[in-house]
Amino acid sequence: MMKLDKPLAPGELRELDRFLAHAGSAALPNASALDGFFAALICSPDLVTPNEYLPLILEGDGEGSRPGYDDSESAMRFCCLAMRHYNTLVDRITEFDEDELAGANGGGGIYYPRTMKGAGGELIAEHWAKGFISGTRFRRKQWRRLFDVKGGDSRIVPILLLAYENDPDPAKRRCDPMSNEARQALIALAGHAVACLYSDVSSRREEYRFAGIGTTPYNIQRGLDYDSCPCGSGEDYGDCCGSATALH
Repeated sequence: MMKLDKPLAPGELRELDRFLAHAGSAALPNASALDGFFAALICSPDLVTPNEYLPLILEGDGEGSRPGYDDSESAMRFCCLAMRHYNTLVDRITEFDEDELAGANGGGGIYYPRTMKGAGGELIAEHWAKGFISGTRFRRKQWRRLFDVKGGDSRIVPILLLAYENDPDPAKRRCDPMSNEARQALIALAGHAVACLYSDVSSRREEYRFAGIGTTPYNIQRGLDYDSCPCGSGEDYGDCCGSATALH
């Protein structure tokens, strides 16, 4: 059985990339976007349940998308890789050090967004940042005040700058073309912002721990098929994560 608390190796991240490319999702085209998507779910102001976000990962997001797998065995592999990466991010984002968040140890935090490299060696963080924004759409109302340009949370700014750096619409580009060094600094700030945002919401989630609500590693304990729930509860999908009342 695959251990779901083990970080993905480089080859497994490339495998996850291939699954996501096969799915053809505009929102989650690669592992970098999935990394940002999961980061947003983990630090969301309000809990996003698996029955809400799993369909986007497993089935894509539009008419041109399709499942990223061809059979139940590859579906299990896909789901396990994704959830292992989710669990890794939970550890990195939630097990923070207060001094790191305050900047006493360099301000970098312990979570660094997964980026890509262009042909010229330049860092590409646009997929990560747009994946993060996709993750906020499950709770638009709660996130809206943070994204308000005038009165919002300034920690969101690096994420917005990275997401729209190369947008074809000039109105959405929030800065001039930046150097690789400037981009790298923004990526570090974005990772720091994610940890800080989680710190802000963690106290609220502690209040609901008795109800089983919170940001906890998502677990799969058995094979995936079209009847059993992919979370490994042993229940039918419709009675577990597929239920509108499911809480993890």
